[in-house]
Amino acid sequence: MRPPSGPYTRSRVDVSVPTSARVYDVLLDEQHYQADHDLVAEPRRAAPWAKQAPRDNPVHGLRAAQYLARAGITQFVDLGAGIARGCGHGDVHHVVRAVHPTARSPLPQRAAERLVDDAGLHGEQEYR
Repeated sequence: MRPPSGPYTRSRVDVSVPTSARVYDVLLDEQHYQADHDLVAEPRRAAPWAKQAPRDNPVHGLRAAQYLARAGITQFVDLGAGIARGCGHGDVHHVVRAVHPTARSPLPQRAAERLVDDAGLHGEQEYR
């Protein structure tokens, strides 16, 4: 396996600086660092009614994916921009494959194949 290089190398994370993924988790009432909570505090005081929107967001995305799968779309790319989480309703690929068992998400499969190759593993694994 080759040593990591480029933009994905391990580095220190400055937890005093909020990140979008952690802030989104705070909006979902997850626990993260103080900087993330501080960034969310004022908007929550100003618009307490907006607390439901982050919870509705993944459900809306899953409904849209399910609708498109029923319309015959069989290739999906889920461009997640946060920390992976189960929202209690499944993930895009699970929802889509429940409608279309042959549906695929090609980018994650290519990434998984590259990881297997880089690790020197070979076989007939299939990643969906």
